[in-house]
Amino acid sequence: MAILIGLENYFLKRLEKLKADIDFFVFDRIDDYILVLDNEKNVVFENLKVKRELESDEGEKKCFKVIYNSVLSCRERGLECPLDEIKKKNLTKYYSLHNVKINGIKKSYLVLIYKLLEGELFVEMFIDIENLKESLFKDFISAQRVLENIPKGIFLETDDFFYCNSRFREIFNYRGEASHPLEETLNSDFNGSIPEYYIIKLIKEIKQKNEPVVDKKIKLSDDKYLSIVYIPISLNSKRANLWIFDDITNQQKKEEKLKESEELFRTLAETSAAGIFLQKGKLLYVNPALCEITEYSKEELLNMNALELIHPDYKGMVREIIQRRLKGDRTKLNYEIKLVTKSGKEKWVQIASSAVKYKGSYVGIGTVIDITDRKEYEEKLKKLATYDSLTGLYNRYMIEEFLTKEIEKSKRHNIPLSVIMCDIDNFKSINDNYGHIEGDKVLKELSNTMKSNIRKSDAIGRWGGEEFIIVAPYTDKYGALKLADKLRRIIEEKKINGKNVTISCGVAEFRYNEKMKDLIKRVDEALYTAKRKGKNRVEISL
Repeated sequence: MAILIGLENYFLKRLEKLKADIDFFVFDRIDDYILVLDNEKNVVFENLKVKRELESDEGEKKCFKVIYNSVLSCRERGLECPLDEIKKKNLTKYYSLHNVKINGIKKSYLVLIYKLLEGELFVEMFIDIENLKESLFKDFISAQRVLENIPKGIFLETDDFFYCNSRFREIFNYRGEASHPLEETLNSDFNGSIPEYYIIKLIKEIKQKNEPVVDKKIKLSDDKYLSIVYIPISLNSKRANLWIFDDITNQQKKEEKLKESEELFRTLAETSAAGIFLQKGKLLYVNPALCEITEYSKEELLNMNALELIHPDYKGMVREIIQRRLKGDRTKLNYEIKLVTKSGKEKWVQIASSAVKYKGSYVGIGTVIDITDRKEYEEKLKKLATYDSLTGLYNRYMIEEFLTKEIEKSKRHNIPLSVIMCDIDNFKSINDNYGHIEGDKVLKELSNTMKSNIRKSDAIGRWGGEEFIIVAPYTDKYGALKLADKLRRIIEEKKINGKNVTISCGVAEFRYNEKMKDLIKRVDEALYTAKRKGKNRVEISL
């Protein structure tokens, strides 16, 4: 007997060597069809039995093509695909039953599949049930020792013969020897301790159909779950029923907890105000909030690479993070980037991300919060803290900050630094004659005129009222005098808001180890001198 009841044990023992050194040729010694598949159902290895007995097109090595000589997949032929099931349910092994017609001959295969290398490869065995039926119990007495050692419950029955192994008695707390058909054994022994009305009804239905059943799950109680395998066989030319029971309570509870966790995650994700995603380069999951943020539908997002959403300025950074996640880096990161929505709108978002194991490999997981409004508000606050609200020039605070840095630079590198202070002549009369609104217009236009006529390295700000200050790095007092006089002449020759306006200026060059307040005092005194000497002129502090 090549394969008896312990099909799974038989199969797994032969996988031990495979796990040790990936020696696929160990399967050449097994007298059943065995394929090694990749994720796409391509055959990467076939054992000698397949090569000897099955003709396959060398150009196409799909599992269903090799075994069934069909261009249609199992799903297309109405059969369950065990590879799809093991991937979908994230299992390590799976059983399926295939009743097929090959070249006009009916065949029944018990298909076992086992996951290797975290889902990169799969081993698939095709056991011919018809051949198994013929050879399975030719020598039942010699097989009984094997049946007793199988870690699954076995119940064998014919019209006049019944057998159960020790594991069956453990699972059902059965103390006697089998002497009745299975449904009568359960009905007479348990006296309502299990939901007999359900399991007995199920057993009767299975017998009536007389078709193999693989991995049928039932719940005996809140603390017990079973899987059932049923194979109708022939024993000494008589019809017999082979039942295999497995206690899957721990596995089922794990699956239920996993299902509960998945349902909880989905509920939280679907109702979350924050966008949530799973990505493996390509987006694997997105919630409604992420669709709202990006303006894409769920279907559109799930056909996109995550990088397609990222603003060009941040693609490099995000690409590096994605690569780290796929390698298993679980470091928690919080960062702010720009996304580009479907309509082309740029949005600031805050992303918190990490990595998780998902279906055998690492993927990135994270939340996305739209912070565009906050960023715009921060920008407004920054602008208010930096610029004068009327003229758009630096305010007094920022000019002092700029001047402090330039003083340190001048001292450290021994380079010249000068300051110019300007004041609008007779500005009070403009307000008195034309009103404050017209006065404000004069301030704004004059500010724009001065700003457009200084160097990029210079900084200009509103010092207060109608006074302005210009910080001129790399400029000595004579260069600053020249700049101030240029500004004075431009303004004198130009109508400012339709009015004749002039300015007076004071100039001072920074002296080594001089304090800022002393520099400001000297330039202010130079401006006062220009005013006193008749206005519309520039005076220098020597």
